[in-house]
Amino acid sequence: MAALAAAVLTVLSWHHPGLRLVDFLGFSGRGDRLLRGEDLVHPLYPIGYPLVVGVGQAIFEDPIGVGRALSIASGALLVGVASRWLGPAAGLWMLAQPGLLTYGATEGTDLPAVALGVAALWARTDGRPATSGALAGLAALTRYTSVALLPLLLLPTPRGPRPGPSLLRLVGAFVVATSPHWAVALTTGASLLPDQSGNFTIAASAPVHGLGWDTFARMPGGLRAALPFVFSGPGAGVGLAAGGLAGVLAWRRRSPLPALDAGRLFGWGLLHLGLVSTAFANVRLVLPARLAFALGVPLLLGSRPRVLAALALVLGAWTLPPAWTEHPSETRLAGVVDLLESLDGPLATSHFLTTDPWVHRRSGPRLEAGTPIREVGGDPRTLDAATVARHARARGYGLVVVDLGRVHRTYPGLTPLLDTPPALAGTGLRSVGRVPGYRVFALQTAPETP
Repeated sequence: MAALAAAVLTVLSWHHPGLRLVDFLGFSGRGDRLLRGEDLVHPLYPIGYPLVVGVGQAIFEDPIGVGRALSIASGALLVGVASRWLGPAAGLWMLAQPGLLTYGATEGTDLPAVALGVAALWARTDGRPATSGALAGLAALTRYTSVALLPLLLLPTPRGPRPGPSLLRLVGAFVVATSPHWAVALTTGASLLPDQSGNFTIAASAPVHGLGWDTFARMPGGLRAALPFVFSGPGAGVGLAAGGLAGVLAWRRRSPLPALDAGRLFGWGLLHLGLVSTAFANVRLVLPARLAFALGVPLLLGSRPRVLAALALVLGAWTLPPAWTEHPSETRLAGVVDLLESLDGPLATSHFLTTDPWVHRRSGPRLEAGTPIREVGGDPRTLDAATVARHARARGYGLVVVDLGRVHRTYPGLTPLLDTPPALAGTGLRSVGRVPGYRVFALQTAPETP
């Protein structure tokens, strides 16, 4: 099953060759800085994933390829673990989940964290506490929220060594696996705990510093916002109901292990939702809960693998076509990235202001994001081309990239940039290219006289 998953995800990744998760630009840049001994501790993202990306892109000089390889390997791991834990039909059911088909074929931390988390739960059930702790530690080095696994792994299991030594091995392995975080935090004097103030600020629509009672008070509203994302897919709701039923049946039959499996899976999903609800949620951020709940169906139908396999094939027939379909935004983004790559002279390496944070270019072995045009400051509705040009020139930037959608929605003062070249007179900009959805301008040394 793992080989099938790797093949399916590789084909999907090949069909979607461009950037699909904007956060990866930050991981690529930080990975490059980590190799230079910089940016060792980040308040939002642990060191593990960007460090692996940094090493990979330095060796292969293909950042997106490295990110995709990590996701494909993670998807294969998740399907393989589900197959070993709950049977081959469970692996097929997991492969058909839309979250796995999407995030296993693109770059990002989400599926690696989920795959390591599920593997940690399986290893704990299988009586391997040290392996379980190490996998949970690696998951926490990938996404801080994976620390929600730890209390569930500490629950005693009827299989394996005695509880005391077992828990010591589990916790010891977790600490060793997360030692890169502790080491750099203690060495640099940074906080050992992540600072989610930025996410809390987004959720509260007001500046927030640290974790206070106001944040906890927002949790009910955050949970209400997260639940539609959790249950928007076809597997999570059915899986939650099926897994709950499987747990009840196992408890009534005095079968503690299946009941504990269900409790750990759903407990992880619920704890993760609690963490997400303190800030904000989207489909990607609730992925661990969605996939954990989806495994409830194999828990219930473990003794009927043919039924489960048939359901997986039906689900796959429904979820695979959307995963294959290329969104128009992918084509547009690829067009402007290719345009930036085609520039020569000083413009080939010039930094740029952009209305679209997705726009990027290659810079050596890493990906370089542009500076968001919102950093010019002021009311975005009144921002004009001349002001943008002065800001870019003062900072030594060479280019300005605008996308039509955000200009019309957020920056109406830049609308003249979408018109004919004569409209550029006096702005200090000159057009160097246009592709569907985007316009690219170079800074002049001095504005033209109208």
